[in-house]
Amino acid sequence: MAGFGMQVLCCFDTDGVGSVNYAQGGNPWLVTTKAGWMLCSKEGRIEQRGSWPRTAKEPIICQLTPELTVTFVDQQHIQAAFSCADVDRLFQVGEYLRRSEGIAALGTDAQGRLQLDIPAIRQRISTVGSLYTPPGPHHSVTPQPGLGNLRSIVSKMDPASELRATISALDKGQARIAGLTTLKHTYGSRSSSRSSSRPGSSAPATAAAAAAAAGDADTADAEQDAPYGSPVLTPAQQKLAAKLKRAEVAKPNYTIRRKKLPLLSVAQLDALLGPAGPQDVLIAVCVLASWNPVCTKLEHYQLQAAAYELQQQAAAAKHVHGGGGGALQHGSSRDGSGSSCSSSVALGADAAYIQMYKVDGSESRELQQRYGFRSIPMFLLFYGGRLVSAGNSMRSADELLAAAAAGLAAGRRRDFLPEGFRFGAGGDNAMLDSITKDMSLLG
Repeated sequence: MAGFGMQVLCCFDTDGVGSVNYAQGGNPWLVTTKAGWMLCSKEGRIEQRGSWPRTAKEPIICQLTPELTVTFVDQQHIQAAFSCADVDRLFQVGEYLRRSEGIAALGTDAQGRLQLDIPAIRQRISTVGSLYTPPGPHHSVTPQPGLGNLRSIVSKMDPASELRATISALDKGQARIAGLTTLKHTYGSRSSSRSSSRPGSSAPATAAAAAAAAGDADTADAEQDAPYGSPVLTPAQQKLAAKLKRAEVAKPNYTIRRKKLPLLSVAQLDALLGPAGPQDVLIAVCVLASWNPVCTKLEHYQLQAAAYELQQQAAAAKHVHGGGGGALQHGSSRDGSGSSCSSSVALGADAAYIQMYKVDGSESRELQQRYGFRSIPMFLLFYGGRLVSAGNSMRSADELLAAAAAGLAAGRRRDFLPEGFRFGAGGDNAMLDSITKDMSLLG
């Protein structure tokens, strides 16, 4: 810049880090860093210094030129005022905070360890409706020029502008070109390519025409039908082409032995358990939470495998009893021949009378309050709208199938849990607050 007679007088970034320089000599006048600030004389001696936050609120005014003045208060309040002729501008060059508010989501216990402040989080959700603060000044992205942002720029353009009309005309032309069907042989046959190096040339008769004149009509037809650009390959070229061919590998034939569980809300579950719900069917409800890794692992590796086994055993039993025409027999535990089921629990025809669903416990606390359980995952088995069994001791697909079979038998015997059943009071390990190690179903 010195070669052009120019000098940088003021320079700051979005973190409020920068410097203000004297107009004569170019020495630093005010310097701010991430650690603190310092004020220097024209000779370069440090006159004042300090760290953040700056306790004194008296502004430090640096008048660099008659047109440019910088006012410094602290790291967030640095202003550069420019005034020349009829132009007056005020620039905020201090630290640009992304967010100006927040909540204390962390607290300390009696031993001084950090932990989530659950009451503060709940109060925030009840008053504001969300745990997250509103977006800060940087939530909007300034459009940058380039092809990647061209579509969004055009969508925001005034429809009446001439440039928008030009772009629309270009889009229509491109659509018309894309809709054209190209000819199969653009430049004719191989015989026409021999007649001339350019299409439309009137050259002498080709070798194919000479062959036709000599009476070799088959050769002439073959030459005429051969498309341009497909000459006969030499033996060396054929050998190379054979090596370049990709090997044909048969697609693997496998079956995913898992079946996703249908997701129900609490209202849908109540309707399913009502008078209009299915009769003589055991409803196995798995209360899970997507944020809990124990629930995620259990669902993907055990619950979905159990749902798949129910489907396979029901299909096998249906096939054994007449391919869908006959009625299923209650209590039959015979596994049909040719069944692909791999579970050690053979349900037979009873598999068709067991349905599995999942409920997201993080969406509603109604089930927890209704039955008084405090840990997840939790399994609730219903028959005829009444609770047959409840617990979280099932750790594998076989254990869940065995519990479902026992629950179906108990429901048919009218052996239900008492009306208004609730789990007994335990420790203060309320659901969605924390999951301790002894609550986990998987090690």
